Amino acid sequence: MATQESASMWWRGEFLARNGEHGADALWGLGAGGVEIRDRDTFFEGAPDYAPVPDGQTRLVAYFEVEDAGAGQDLAARLKHACEEDTTLTLIAAAPFEDRSWATKWREFFRPRQLSARVNVGPPWED
Repeated sequence: MATQESASMWWRGEFLARNGEHGADALWGLGAGGVEIRDRDTFFEGAPDYAPVPDGQTRLVAYFEVEDAGAGQDLAARLKHACEEDTTLTLIAAAPFEDRSWATKWREFFRPRQLSARVNVGPPWED
């Protein structure tokens, strides 16, 4: 994992998994800094740049922090090898990724909620 002082970069891997939870767990184990589970019902509204998810599969998108381009190439090789060993997970693509909006995009799904007449709960970034 890169330190904050170094000029790290991010790689994005796209996968198909027969079991989204198992696949996400495997990606966390490989050092993912974030994993999105994109099944037929999740995250596809207004996303025409993605091919349909095949029946019985879940698309996983994982983000990995690496120190440099060489470490990114090593990561791509590790991901390919891991998918060869775990046949429930298929690597579609792995490449450098510049867009960092994913790091905060998930916050859109967490909004304040009123639990009772006097109790409200919410994430710290919301009023």
